[in-house]
Amino acid sequence: MKLLKNIRYLFLTVFLSLAISQAFAHPVHVSLLNIELSEDGKWQLVVKLFMDDFENILNQKYACEIKINPNTNFDKLKTYGTLYVKEHMGFKVNNNPLELDYQFKKFKTNHEAVWLYFEVDTGIKITKGLEIENSLMCDQFDDQTNLLILDFKGKQYAHKFDCSKQNYVLDVNS
Repeated sequence: MKLLKNIRYLFLTVFLSLAISQAFAHPVHVSLLNIELSEDGKWQLVVKLFMDDFENILNQKYACEIKINPNTNFDKLKTYGTLYVKEHMGFKVNNNPLELDYQFKKFKTNHEAVWLYFEVDTGIKITKGLEIENSLMCDQFDDQTNLLILDFKGKQYAHKFDCSKQNYVLDVNS
């Protein structure tokens, strides 16, 4: 029951943040990471970011002159979006660090957000635990909040990262 309340709180935070951002240049800095883990090591990741912030950080870090919209060059966003995500997210499975090969599948946009869709095949069964590091956009905003919704073995887990607390550990045996 407490988990359900936490998930509701996270979604409420995201939706309020988006509603506020519709009225003003968004004064909050928030991202959403949704991860679906299968027991055979295949993962689906969806990253949602404010589009203007993501464009700014890509252009600053990589001088790629990207403008995200439905007609954005897929290969360009794939290259720089994947590079950024890979630099700012880390994973350990069963206490072993992973070097993931992110497969960028697609992106979607709406008024102010971009969704990046990735697939990863780790080939590793999670038997002990999973550690996630998420520092997305912390190199641009000190007040960045990164929300996580994690689906694993029919259960949903939620966590809130910020720039001072960038790690989350899921113990699958508890």
